[in-house]
Amino acid sequence: MNIRRFTNEDAKSVSDLIRNTIKISNAKDYPEDIIELLDQTETPEHVIERAGWTHFYVVEEDGKIIGCGAIGPFWGKEDESSLFTIFVDPDYQGKGIGRSIVETLETDEFFLRAKRIEIPASITGVPFYRKLGYDYKDGITEPDDEHIIRLEKFRGDSVEFTYSEKYKQYECEFRGICFAIEDEPEERDKEQARLLAENYLSHLDAIVEFMLPDIEEIYGPVTVEEVKEKLGTPTIDLGRCTVSYFEQSFDGDHIFEFEFMDDEFEDLDCFSIDG
Repeated sequence: MNIRRFTNEDAKSVSDLIRNTIKISNAKDYPEDIIELLDQTETPEHVIERAGWTHFYVVEEDGKIIGCGAIGPFWGKEDESSLFTIFVDPDYQGKGIGRSIVETLETDEFFLRAKRIEIPASITGVPFYRKLGYDYKDGITEPDDEHIIRLEKFRGDSVEFTYSEKYKQYECEFRGICFAIEDEPEERDKEQARLLAENYLSHLDAIVEFMLPDIEEIYGPVTVEEVKEKLGTPTIDLGRCTVSYFEQSFDGDHIFEFEFMDDEFEDLDCFSIDG
């Protein structure tokens, strides 16, 4: 697999790729008239026009273009950029190609100079982009008049792990949350930490409600807000998929811990209070 910059000779192949992917992958999320409109829009000429003001990349395998993606300035701004036209041939999806495209775009100069990056995402693409650390712009989760959902990422938030000789693991603190991982973290681990931090903070009330029955059984009646104040700093273990509270102030003697089965903190299990 090779990722390279687009040339005008690629226009028809890229147009065919986009149209085919829309008809197959996006059809489950959009009505037929929207799919038809997109099919009419994504012509070779339209691809060339977009490549004229973005840095446009294609993914090749055995001489066949199987993916594409572009990055350019957000409405001409130098400190904001947008990702565009990210598509992977349906026959090659689920193999990490989409992630490789985004990682390539995130090394481009348009990304590196930006403080904020926006994605005008299809409904279909939202779960994929959220796994890479992009979140809903202004908290809006519904499609707009252009039938897209706008996601964004801020580059000012840095996730940097350091190795702890004491605990024999890599650790970092991000947005008031400690993260730990046994093996040397890769970029995808840093992206997961950003995503988990965002989702943990936005789902904290629901997380507390999950723990509340067991906490009240031992410590008596308590409100959600009181629990939040007493939990202390959470530690998220990326390898074990656990959240632990080593500094809880209910008694200072026990460790609170639960497992999470998804990055959204919607599927939680095995809450324990251990000494």
